[in-house]
Amino acid sequence: MKSVSAGFVHLHNHTEYSMLDGLIRIEDMVKKAREYGMPAVAITDHGNLFGAVEFYSLAMKEKVKPIIGCEFYMAHESHKIHNKSENSPYHLILLCMDEKGYKNMCQLITHSYLEGFYHKPRIDRSLLEKYHEGLLGMSACLQGEIPQLLIEGKHSEAMKRLRWYQDLLGKDNFYLELQENGLPEQTKVNQELLALAEKTGAPLVCSNDCHYLNPGGKAYQDIVLCIQHKKKLDDPDRFQFQTGQLYFRSPEEMKHLFREIPQAIANTMEIADKCQFYFDFSQLHLPRIDLGPNETPEQRLEAEARKGFEQRLSQLRRDPSFNEEKERLYRKRFEHELTVIKDTGFAGYFLIVADMINYARSKGIPVGPGRGSAAGSLVGYSLRITNVDPIRYSLLFERFLNPERKEMPDIDVDFCQLRRPEVISYVTEKFGGETNVAQLITFSKMNARAAFRDVGRVLNFPAQVIDQLTKLIPDEPDITLAKALEKEPQLKEKINSDPKLGELYKNAQQIEGLSRQPGIHAAGVVISDKPITEYMPLYRSSKEPYAVTTQYDGASVVKLGMAKFDLLGLRNLTVIDQTLKMIKQNYGVEINIDEIPLDDDKVYKMISRGETMGIFQMESSGMTQQAMKVAPNKIEDMIALIALYRPGPLGAGEMINDFIECKHGRKKISYLLPELEEILKETYGVILYQEQVMQIAAKLANYTMGEADLFRKAMGKKERAIMEEQREPFIARCLKNGLDKQIAEQIFNLIQEFAGYGFNKSHSTAYAILAYQTAYLKAHYPVEYMCAYLTSEMGDTDKVVQYLNETERMGIKVLPPHINHSYFEFTITGESEKKIVYGLGAIKNVGENAAREIAQVRVEGGAFKSIFDFCERVNLHSVNRKVIESLIKAGAFDGLGANRAQMMAVIDKAIEQGQNLRRSRELGQKDFFQILGPKKGAEKRAPERYPEIEEWDRAELLGYEKEVLGLYLSGHPMLRYQDIVERLGAFSVKDLAGLKADRLVVICGMITSYSERNTRKGERMANFKLEDLSGRVEVVVFPSAFNVSQSALKNVDQPVIVKGRVRHEETIRIIADRVMTLNQAMTELVSVIHLWISLEWVNEELLIHLRDLLKQYPGRGKVILHMFSSNGGEVVLSVPEHFGVRLEESLLKEIEGILGEKTAKMELKIN
Repeated sequence: MKSVSAGFVHLHNHTEYSMLDGLIRIEDMVKKAREYGMPAVAITDHGNLFGAVEFYSLAMKEKVKPIIGCEFYMAHESHKIHNKSENSPYHLILLCMDEKGYKNMCQLITHSYLEGFYHKPRIDRSLLEKYHEGLLGMSACLQGEIPQLLIEGKHSEAMKRLRWYQDLLGKDNFYLELQENGLPEQTKVNQELLALAEKTGAPLVCSNDCHYLNPGGKAYQDIVLCIQHKKKLDDPDRFQFQTGQLYFRSPEEMKHLFREIPQAIANTMEIADKCQFYFDFSQLHLPRIDLGPNETPEQRLEAEARKGFEQRLSQLRRDPSFNEEKERLYRKRFEHELTVIKDTGFAGYFLIVADMINYARSKGIPVGPGRGSAAGSLVGYSLRITNVDPIRYSLLFERFLNPERKEMPDIDVDFCQLRRPEVISYVTEKFGGETNVAQLITFSKMNARAAFRDVGRVLNFPAQVIDQLTKLIPDEPDITLAKALEKEPQLKEKINSDPKLGELYKNAQQIEGLSRQPGIHAAGVVISDKPITEYMPLYRSSKEPYAVTTQYDGASVVKLGMAKFDLLGLRNLTVIDQTLKMIKQNYGVEINIDEIPLDDDKVYKMISRGETMGIFQMESSGMTQQAMKVAPNKIEDMIALIALYRPGPLGAGEMINDFIECKHGRKKISYLLPELEEILKETYGVILYQEQVMQIAAKLANYTMGEADLFRKAMGKKERAIMEEQREPFIARCLKNGLDKQIAEQIFNLIQEFAGYGFNKSHSTAYAILAYQTAYLKAHYPVEYMCAYLTSEMGDTDKVVQYLNETERMGIKVLPPHINHSYFEFTITGESEKKIVYGLGAIKNVGENAAREIAQVRVEGGAFKSIFDFCERVNLHSVNRKVIESLIKAGAFDGLGANRAQMMAVIDKAIEQGQNLRRSRELGQKDFFQILGPKKGAEKRAPERYPEIEEWDRAELLGYEKEVLGLYLSGHPMLRYQDIVERLGAFSVKDLAGLKADRLVVICGMITSYSERNTRKGERMANFKLEDLSGRVEVVVFPSAFNVSQSALKNVDQPVIVKGRVRHEETIRIIADRVMTLNQAMTELVSVIHLWISLEWVNEELLIHLRDLLKQYPGRGKVILHMFSSNGGEVVLSVPEHFGVRLEESLLKEIEGILGEKTAKMELKIN
């Protein structure tokens, strides 16, 4: 590394946070600055400080002084003018000299987004006059105000502007910025800036307006600019920089370029010396809370926590097994936690979370039992932040808040999804409004696939080629293009064999991982003790103008000592809440879901049977299979099940198998030491939880719980070197504690094997309790639970279909949607037999406003009598033509005097009549017939006429139902083929769950959700859902099967036969050997046809007729006649081979026309 005497500092740099323009990765820039011996470096992204904290931290780590700055967009007149006159704002570089400068910069940037955004976030001179103190300015690039005026020949105006900046910022704090980028225009401007400096004494500085790190980076910048502007690289009109020299030049290069103006180089060092702003990461900025006179947060926390603790103890004492010894354990733990929380300064944080949750509960907003490591806190339990007793479940406080880790605690809270906004509104109002409360920003990155697609599009590759290549990139989390090339030989072969594809790959790799655009974090909220702009700027997207976010992400916000809260919306809490309300309404029973028994046998048996659909965290096919294997019979098994079903343990197959085998007594549980039994007994000898690693370290090596948490964290890294660093101290402490070295080594190896897969038991416990609660409701109140669940999934048609199938399996009847019975939600009707009524909100194109309008009008004015009556009464703005069409297709008008085809034919007439009536009402006129009185008016009203047309045929009617409902309600296309399917002896979808893996099956159904794609070898394959009367199953058609199945795969409206093997994976799937039409299947799969004929009917004429019919279908199928008598006798005859037949549906129909219904049965040859 070069010595720190470079004598030059880059002050104008655009990182990846100048999104889709700058390409410099911050870590690379600060390392390069250190390599060049630069004592400092600046960040000046376009209009934002997104990367400021990240940049600061990485620069300090590299011992390079960070300079915080921004290249602002300056409005010509006013930042509040939003029209074409402000299309091309000027640029201006501002750097922070001190804390006041930083705070002013935060104000400027916030105003630029919240008030000044017009294509770009803009400030103006009046704002700068208000917020200029502590800021140093540079005249920026050719787009700067002074350079632009010089280009336009407005020299006196340029002089005037320079004087204005000097007067405002200080004569020595505004610099004229010189650049050498090879542009003739820049050379000319440089000369004029030198002349201006000569006249005014303004100091000069040089920069390189860096947008990429290395020479040659322009090629990649051109690509990201094309992505930003949605252009192709070969588009002559695309925006681009006319120079390729905007890279992070070395000090030597810069000195050479400005050898005749050495002062411009020296002034970069002068500016670096002037900029003395440093973040303070040591202070907490917790929001202020309401306290009494002279009361501290610690005093309030202690009072509230002790009160809650005593209430919890009084509940625990109801259990006969809760003795004095246990109470002493609780009290000791409580005092320890309280002391740590107060000493670490986080009392206020706990009080704020408790306040949010208390507010939610006071308003009837459902709150989850807990989430994450916070469930390990007894103080949290006492404050009712969580509803999980940490001692009952052996949860550890230090996993949550470790004084030796010195990190801000992180309490995540689940709220009812529908009412989460109410909590955020309360928090916002309580803690100072939008100035003190904001949502967190998040940055979407260009992952491997996205980078590949974007670059391919820019380089004008055919979409099909890009699609083929992108699908070769493994669909794995954190996959990179480099890893993809290692893992996929086909991708490597294509990239290496085609220079154009190689170039595509190279370009994609250069932009992979860069920030693409800011967004709103799904749950994160920041609450500040002062206006947030005291600490950071705010951001507002033009796409979401009502959502204000921080400009720093979660990690940066926490570094600044800000209080970050993750307030999540959880659908399952909404389902539980709605279920409990229906139970109270239907039965008068009020259930406290937090007090239900956790040992209900009915619940565990239901889960063990695999009936887990609709149960929180347990719905996937893979989880269902694991639940059946584990067969939980206590809440501890549920906790383990949640922890087991994750990629780590699933990948370590022995871990799950050992757990299952030991639980069921098929394998003996063994412990390396008797002391481990107490820790591992609950998980049958398997190290499953992070907390168990901590307990082992504490028990065997005398680690404090704080030390044990650090040990757990190191061992969980899965990096061999980091783990091995822990071996020697662990072994030494075990030996000191009296353990044998060999045993200590074995225990360390055991921890090393499983620690990387260990799960946070606190989180698993909280979510297992929530899973149990949903299972309890499903087991005991199935109609109410499934009704609530269906409502919760109304926005997802596929999910609605899935849960309707489950509802039907449970024996619950669902009535079709109807305008005279349905509400927006799914509802319950009936006394002795409760049924679910289909919700209007689950019909495609019928939104919530329309559905609620229909229900309200019906409730207020009575049932609708016809489509004309409907259109006269509802608001036709919200209930528009598309809504009415969908209602008709769904059958929601059935029984109102016309068939669906007739209703569809009169829509326009009915709407026109309704609009005319509404228009008359709005004009204050009475309908002419109303003047005659109700009776006479009704008689004289024009009759409702429908055209004389027949109902849609069955296929069309069912097709429309499928279109708007996602399923068939009036019947099923497979019904007409059911006899043939039965005669074929095919399996049904519901049969598959009970079959062994790899069983060869034949199954018949309709193709839905069909898609084709290319494999890694470029061969075609297909995926689809096969639907029969009992459900749906996924079918995979690999290339070998695809090639012989193409004609059948085009059979969208006709049933197909799938021959293939059953696979039990994440979901049940069939791997197809062949997909056939019914006729193809009967020809190729049927080896024998059996015909049953009563001897009483047999005569020469019948046999001749049968012989002639069989001759019309020559083939290889064998025919066997079964002639039976009324007394039970039977004669079996094989028809001669030259009478072999070709089986087709038409032949079966003709045979049964002669012999009668169900007299033919087929024998399949499927091996």
